[in-house]
Amino acid sequence: MGSQRTLTRDLLHELFELRDGVLYRDGKVAGDLSKGRWRIGIKNHKYFRSKIVWCMVHGNWPKEIDHINRDKSDDRIENLREATRQHNLGNVGDKPRTTSLPRGVHPHRGRFRAQIRNQYKIITTRTCSTPEEAHELYKAKHLEIHGEFSPYSREER
Repeated sequence: MGSQRTLTRDLLHELFELRDGVLYRDGKVAGDLSKGRWRIGIKNHKYFRSKIVWCMVHGNWPKEIDHINRDKSDDRIENLREATRQHNLGNVGDKPRTTSLPRGVHPHRGRFRAQIRNQYKIITTRTCSTPEEAHELYKAKHLEIHGEFSPYSREER
């Protein structure tokens, strides 16, 4: 994306009006929605709207932004948090699966076990008699690794 060094909080407030996570320029919604994320052109550079919103509110450019509800187009400040790449990767939804097993669960010698990747290492749990039991182990390990950035942190326990 663009070079944030030349953009200041004051300049952004001169260019845009921020209302409920949406930026307006001359009374019109600024930017284009592409692949689920809003991008806005400033001085021949494209910027993610979420980072502009963050800078307008907090005054700094984050390296990564995490959308708490996982909706990349929802740039309300209460839905944004600064994150590391590892945190952001922890807050992903389930992808379409080619198996009926829950996320992170794999068959193993007639039983089931959970596997999760953390910083290029694969962590494997003990084997379980049911996929549901193995998935519970997966969720617990995911919470341990990713904490508040885990989508399982928002489940009722």
